[in-house]
Amino acid sequence: MDDKKHSVTQDRSGIEASIEDRVEQIMGESQERRSLMAASRKKGFDFWQYYGLTVALLIIAIGGGLGYLWQNLALYEKSMPEQVLEVFRYPLIQGGLPRLMVFEAAKPAKYEASQDRDSYIRALLASGEMTYQRAPAESGGGREVYVFKAGGLTLASVTLEKREAGRFGQWEAVKDEVRMPIYGDLRVSAPHGAEVFVNGVSAFGEDKLEAASPYEELKRLPQDLVEAPYQEEYRITGLYREPEVTAIGVMGNPLEALWLDEGEGPSVRFVPYAPEEEYATYEKMALEDKRLYNLYLSNDMEFGALGRRMIRGTEIYRNMQLMETVFYTNHVANETTNERVHNVKLYSPDCLTVDIDYTYTITRANGMTYPFDTVVTFSYYQIEGQWLICDIALQQE
Repeated sequence: MDDKKHSVTQDRSGIEASIEDRVEQIMGESQERRSLMAASRKKGFDFWQYYGLTVALLIIAIGGGLGYLWQNLALYEKSMPEQVLEVFRYPLIQGGLPRLMVFEAAKPAKYEASQDRDSYIRALLASGEMTYQRAPAESGGGREVYVFKAGGLTLASVTLEKREAGRFGQWEAVKDEVRMPIYGDLRVSAPHGAEVFVNGVSAFGEDKLEAASPYEELKRLPQDLVEAPYQEEYRITGLYREPEVTAIGVMGNPLEALWLDEGEGPSVRFVPYAPEEEYATYEKMALEDKRLYNLYLSNDMEFGALGRRMIRGTEIYRNMQLMETVFYTNHVANETTNERVHNVKLYSPDCLTVDIDYTYTITRANGMTYPFDTVVTFSYYQIEGQWLICDIALQQE
């Protein structure tokens, strides 16, 4: 019984020892598990810290890069020609006058008022959308030329040159020009002694050319016996619009303007038609001289009557005096029809020309008629108050 009791006691001790060992094992495993969890939590804290730091640095780098990019983009934009061109374009769009236009409108204008030029420029500016474009033919050699246009009309140009500034350099305007469609220059010819007006302003002597210009139609005048009239020529420059040009002749009468374009630009030639109030006097004189001329040519009159109407010593006087006048023999009648006097021109107070168109018909004894269509110019020179013939010229009909 004691043995049983001892055995039971021994078994209980073994069981308790086993339980204690199991408890210690369980406690050890729990401690190890807690250590592993703590280590895991410590490692987790280091990862997120590193991740956050990395993201922050990345954001800072991206921000710095964008800032640098924007800074360079701004510098690049400032380096473009458009930055300078817009400085000129904006006032044009607004209908104002930029510096070059103001300068041009303010130039001294002898024959055009400054306010008229200003109005003209503003009208051009308002003629259409304002644009600019590069002029390839004029650009190169480190310079770029741009032209400004409105409604298809070129108004101005700007020349740009690039200078060193910052990373990309910078364009600057080195020259600007007005290229508006202005009228330009005008040549004016008027008889010597006539007064010329441009837009109501009397032409200035400084615009008169020094060399006198003879009349082509008076080249046959006897230079040794009469003083041939000549024209005075003016060169009017820098006009913006087609001007109003008038002239008063030597007799105080308005002269007729003949506008020409002979390849050297526009010109005006004033034709010295005689005053209307004297036209009838000159017409009557020329018709009478034409009658004497025809009668002499058809051998119906002696030279004396015609000779008295001519300046002695002139070439036409000598030729008519020696001319064989027996052109028509056996004729029984002559008749003048279709008379027309025109181009009565008073080149000077002493020089006159008259054109006469007519048909001179000769009737022969056999009844046959011979009409001659004729255009003749009588040139006169006044000597001691009397108009005398100094040349007679037949023209082609």
